[in-house]
Amino acid sequence: MVTDLQTSGYVMARYNPFPSPTVMEAARSTKRDRSEISTPVLIPSVRSALGAVQSTLPAFSLMIGTCEDGLPFLVDLQDATAGSVLVTGEARSGKTRLLKAMVDSVVHLNSPREVQYTVISSYPEEWENLIQPHRMSGHCRGLYYAGDPNAHQLILEMASLAERRREGDVPGPVIVLVVDDFTPLLDADYDVQVNLHWLFHQGPQGRIWPIVALNSNRALNLHYWIDLFRTRLIGRISSSAAAQRLAIRPGVRAARLQDGIEFTAWLDNRWINFWVADPGMG
Repeated sequence: MVTDLQTSGYVMARYNPFPSPTVMEAARSTKRDRSEISTPVLIPSVRSALGAVQSTLPAFSLMIGTCEDGLPFLVDLQDATAGSVLVTGEARSGKTRLLKAMVDSVVHLNSPREVQYTVISSYPEEWENLIQPHRMSGHCRGLYYAGDPNAHQLILEMASLAERRREGDVPGPVIVLVVDDFTPLLDADYDVQVNLHWLFHQGPQGRIWPIVALNSNRALNLHYWIDLFRTRLIGRISSSAAAQRLAIRPGVRAARLQDGIEFTAWLDNRWINFWVADPGMG
């Protein structure tokens, strides 16, 4: 199903391209084929990418990137059928950069009463500069090292909250749970792993949205976990066979993507490439 919303000349199309419905939103031009895009002269900041259309975009949105015509590519955080989001690619493909751009877009598109986020990372020092102002605005709930027992406790708390929200009308904002490489969590206690697995599977239905980055080489050996993700953002993967195993949908061309700035996502029955905006810039 496609529903077009026309606001100030800006067309936003809602698609249901997945057999088990996954809903993403794309601000798009209907005149261009985005399966192949040329390198822009300058990669815009998140703020610049949202630009003049920001005020027309719905709340509870998250931007994953920009398409060739510069319009933002969005995920609807009110539609749980999109499921948890996996960001994967080889080293230096831009996974952490994409995570940062997405959480930065949370701040620009939503009030802290609507959407907040928490980060669990194997490299928390890489996040400090970005999230400091987000703490002050009330959007960032915390930053945790993946091997810290506090991160393990957070997972238990998030799973409990998501379950209570599923069972009743528990108020509170949507919480985006960013996990920048979850492999250290595989050494956590069994109870923590069970709850993390449940969050990846059921979290969005309880308004807890896992967005998880994982190196493609590691992801290939973690099917028990990777099979939980219904939305996949693919960065550069040099092996066509490996990329296809992770992409699920046919025809992905991950070897052609540019390291650090370009990803691809399945939308409207095809792979659409997009640029990752610069996070935390003016």
